[in-house]
Amino acid sequence: MRGSIEINLAALRHNWATLDKAASGRCGAVVKANAYGLGVKEVAPALYLEGCRDFFVANCEEGEALRLILSDALPHSSDARIIVFGGAESFELELFERYRLTPVVTTIRMIEDILHYRRKNTFAFTDLFLHVDTGMNRYGLSLAELEWAVKSKTKVLNVLRPQCWMSHFSSAEDPHGAATITQLRNIERVKQLLADAACVTQESSFANSQSLYSLPEYQGDLARPGIALYGGKVKGFSGLVQKDVVKVLAPLKQIRQVQLGESIGYGADYVATKSMYVGIVAMGYADGIPRSPAADGCVCFYHEGRRLPVIGRVSMDACAVDLTELQLGSVEQAQGFQGGQVSLFETVEQLAEIARVFSTIDYEILTRLSPRFERRVINVV
Repeated sequence: MRGSIEINLAALRHNWATLDKAASGRCGAVVKANAYGLGVKEVAPALYLEGCRDFFVANCEEGEALRLILSDALPHSSDARIIVFGGAESFELELFERYRLTPVVTTIRMIEDILHYRRKNTFAFTDLFLHVDTGMNRYGLSLAELEWAVKSKTKVLNVLRPQCWMSHFSSAEDPHGAATITQLRNIERVKQLLADAACVTQESSFANSQSLYSLPEYQGDLARPGIALYGGKVKGFSGLVQKDVVKVLAPLKQIRQVQLGESIGYGADYVATKSMYVGIVAMGYADGIPRSPAADGCVCFYHEGRRLPVIGRVSMDACAVDLTELQLGSVEQAQGFQGGQVSLFETVEQLAEIARVFSTIDYEILTRLSPRFERRVINVV
């Protein structure tokens, strides 16, 4: 028996509907990286049925796969727009046209490639996004490149005519910080540049999950939440109206009685300080559990709300947990738990705690979840 991921699609749809109400314009959904590790095949159709029509993915391959998923599951879903954050390379343009993908233009070269393709394919790419970097220094045209595109003799933006321009906040959790203030100033500069040029629509997209709440006046016309949909912690949303979406379960394959002074796991790092029952859980670093927690951290599994700390090193396919909290009084009682299941996390707070223990973020914990997990869908409000 292997581990499983239980995905509550009713909770997912609730979260999207709630975010949609908070958005000043339309609300899309980020479903890149296999819907943050949960399974885009299950997630995307559910979001479409809730009313989502704008889906964001990372690259051409994800876009192609998503179009086929939606077409197969929902033949009437041709109005779904699939927006590719990473844009299109010249050799991908035919695929973008075939699968009706919307590229996000991020470089001057990409602009030139699309214009060149359009000369041979008149009606190609009437729907484009333009990414302008306002301070994160990741994807997007710099302000200098945007000025060139606006003022160039060929007026490339007038020909390209993107339907929406976007940018991304680096520090949305700190709306009054220096980085955010700089980005807001640059966003206003971009707005003025585009307005003066009168060559592109003023439709914009800025809001990710956190900035939807921390910077409501800078949402733009199309919000693009991601982590908030899937049960990641977002200030202003989590603990109020967000529902838990993901439960990660693993079988308790074996129960051992370890004596005082015996060691557990690779390197004999953990030495028992008492006689204790230890459970061997069939989940390891190949399934997505990071191998080493922070020096002051301890990751736990859960059984009916009781914490079962991981002890010793995490192995590739297994880890050991301390069963003390189960208060097992006899070998027979202990063996009764063998073959049952424990959960790695099933609430927003538990996911956040695991991320804290491993000095990372909930995004990484979710996207690390292995394809080895069985994905199971439930619908419980």
